Amino acid sequence: MNYSMTIRIIVLLVLFLVMFTFSCTSVQRHYMDNIDTTYKTVRTLGETVGSLIDLNKANYTDTTVPGPLGEIPVRIYIPKKIRKDAPLVMYLHGGGFVIGSYVQKHNVTNKIADRAQCIVISVDYALAPEHPYPAGLMDCLAVYNYLVKNARYFRSTPDRIVVAGDSAGAALSAVICQFQRDHNQQMPLAQMLFSPAAGERNPATGEVWPSRLENTKKSFLTKRSLEIFFDFYLQGKIKENENNPYVYPLYAQTFENLPPAMISLCGKDPLLDEGAAYGEALIKQGIRTDTILMKYKDHNYQGNKVIKFAAEFLNSL
Repeated sequence: MNYSMTIRIIVLLVLFLVMFTFSCTSVQRHYMDNIDTTYKTVRTLGETVGSLIDLNKANYTDTTVPGPLGEIPVRIYIPKKIRKDAPLVMYLHGGGFVIGSYVQKHNVTNKIADRAQCIVISVDYALAPEHPYPAGLMDCLAVYNYLVKNARYFRSTPDRIVVAGDSAGAALSAVICQFQRDHNQQMPLAQMLFSPAAGERNPATGEVWPSRLENTKKSFLTKRSLEIFFDFYLQGKIKENENNPYVYPLYAQTFENLPPAMISLCGKDPLLDEGAAYGEALIKQGIRTDTILMKYKDHNYQGNKVIKFAAEFLNSL
């Protein structure tokens, strides 16, 4: 064994140890409870772990799209086989509007592209606290409208673009649908929402959702981390935005004329109730809403069963 190979093995072992340690719920809860001081470290860890995962099921290219703050990094996944009339998917990562990246979601977006045989565009939108609301949303809208104008270059058409995302990214995906509807602009074909952060309170009663109170006791997504995420995202203007549907999509005045949805929920997730409520609001308007519940999983579980469900939804469009 040569010297360079030995170094590579040592580096991989160290990285494996870091990944294993960070996967422990107690360690995750520590980082999340202190996310106001650890968010840069968590970003770096996410990038490191994500960069180690390359399933080679889809080719991908990193490039940029023009945005309001400058160039927006995107990763384009092109599967080995593209299904005829397959929709174009724009994917928005989660991370409480503060952490996360397209590198961190590489495993998920790669699988979606491969199993649904469609092109996926994963977006690195601006993050708080450096870029508070509405910077991240404006980046996402900029990429979406870029895809609408340039759909033909991605073997698609403007009316066959699906917005997808997890957690905060799911909230942004739902908001894009509402924003486009409210401004009479090109609507997405559908929305795919994994564990959406839709709104912490029941809009009918004003009470905090029970899952936010109970599931934060054991989940890696702690009560304090949720508070910090939104404090960073809104720059402390929580009260001023408490009913803003472009922050909390569950607080929209109406759910009419929104596109079909796929919603993935997790039984141990602090965001379980609000995600379920968002789905119910769509169903009441007669909007197709395909829901999968992973009863014993924590926030944002995206295992093979969920990816298969998402691929089947995309294949049905």
